[in-house]
Amino acid sequence: MTSAHSYSYCLSLVSSRRYMYAMLLMLALIPSCMFGLDRKPGDGVRLKAEADKYFANEQFSEALTLYTQALEAAQTDGDINTQLKSLGNIANVYAFMGDFDKAHYYFKKVYNMATESHTMETQLKVAINLTQVCCLKGDPAEARRWYKIQMSLPYRATPLYRYYALANKSLIAKTEGSFAPALFYQQQALQLVDDENLGPRYQTLVHQEMANILYRQKQYARSKEEYKKSYEIAYKNNDISGEISICQDLFVLYRYLGDSASADQYKKRYLELNDSLFGHQRMNAALNGLFDYENRQNDAIIGGLTRRNQWLTGSILVFLLFSIIVGVLYAKLRRRTRRLLESQRLLVAKNEELTRQNDNAQQLRKQYLQVVEHSQTVKPVTAQAVKPDNAEASGDVPAEGSSSVDTTHDLGLSEEQVTRLLEKVNSVLEDVSVISRDDFSLAMLAKMVGSNTKYVSMVINDTYGKNFKTYLNEFRIREACRRLSDTKHYGNMTIQAIYEELGYKTASSFVKAFRKINGMTPSQYQKLKSQLAE
Repeated sequence: MTSAHSYSYCLSLVSSRRYMYAMLLMLALIPSCMFGLDRKPGDGVRLKAEADKYFANEQFSEALTLYTQALEAAQTDGDINTQLKSLGNIANVYAFMGDFDKAHYYFKKVYNMATESHTMETQLKVAINLTQVCCLKGDPAEARRWYKIQMSLPYRATPLYRYYALANKSLIAKTEGSFAPALFYQQQALQLVDDENLGPRYQTLVHQEMANILYRQKQYARSKEEYKKSYEIAYKNNDISGEISICQDLFVLYRYLGDSASADQYKKRYLELNDSLFGHQRMNAALNGLFDYENRQNDAIIGGLTRRNQWLTGSILVFLLFSIIVGVLYAKLRRRTRRLLESQRLLVAKNEELTRQNDNAQQLRKQYLQVVEHSQTVKPVTAQAVKPDNAEASGDVPAEGSSSVDTTHDLGLSEEQVTRLLEKVNSVLEDVSVISRDDFSLAMLAKMVGSNTKYVSMVINDTYGKNFKTYLNEFRIREACRRLSDTKHYGNMTIQAIYEELGYKTASSFVKAFRKINGMTPSQYQKLKSQLAE
């Protein structure tokens, strides 16, 4: 089996349709061993060669880790060739996982680099991939644009490139819902595969794609026949990832036809093969490594721009004073850095202590609420219960620290009512499943505690000198710190996964809130916490 074929059939983590498309995608990638190396083997070349072995064996988590290391080493060496190949295979891994947005991002990056370096064959191969990725994303218009680029670039009229032309035409047609043309192009592709003897994997792929198109046309008997042909070829050639995909398709087909026994048979086979092939925990670790690499790259870019600006604006002054002040500045910087690091470590340790204290307070609060609920009946603190002149609830949240807004005393709330309402508010905010909701708001909180937005806002503002949004962020960030510190339960979660589960929609909003409360970024906090644990 050639290296060009070793990259097909890889998407067991996504739906069967996307899995099969990704198989087509993987076939079109630039296999790293297809081109000769133009330089003496360095760290980047060595690491990429090791990654290629894992990739060829479909050990994608190990491959991703090594491709990331190879990419960083190649950048240091100025090795564009290795950078292109590593980035291309990183894009492939994302396609394998069904993250087509990330795959699109990295393929575009490869294409732009290949354009700058005038690497025409690489541009062609990436254009083939981008055509397919855009179809996977449901964007046939952009897919057609990349297909036009694919066909405009010079290429050798080999059977393989002719196959990709037919396959991509079929894929675009199917994405647009034109199933008859899609099937026609696949039939032409099958004839080409057979005539040119391209190999069993291409036979498997074409039969499976034809089966899918026939299924879309509700020709279930013909669809089943094509799926069976595809499965037999994959099974005969020990194509495990291809077999996984087809088992998934056959399960869906038989379930639709009401044949539960056959459906269960293929489902069982799919689960067995899938469990044997993919290491999800290792993949998470590899993705974390890539995430850290991207962060280092961004930091390097920002740092470079900052230093360049400083140099341009103050170069003359720095030149005149450099010999006098450089030693002093360096010494001060080292001392400041040490003090900052120590302060951050103390902050992390204090945060851990505050978290423990909060947990104890939470338990006491729950006990208090239970005692009160059993000892007396307390009416909900609402505008009707207190009956102030301005009893109509307002959804406006007072500005933090404002002195012009009403206070709980002005609203006629007794200390007992304030305490009771505050206990209920804190009990809700301590429920992570509630505050992590995207739609959690002041109005929802007021409803849950049996009050209104104005009363709840005033109680929070008068007691803590904070508005609702700031107070909510403190609870969310406290939970984020807990998860960043708890490697036993959350060690495999990325920072992105953590903030998304806590209700933050973007990384920027999460980092801004985290920095405001803790004085550092989440990655800095995690690093310092790890150092303290050692």
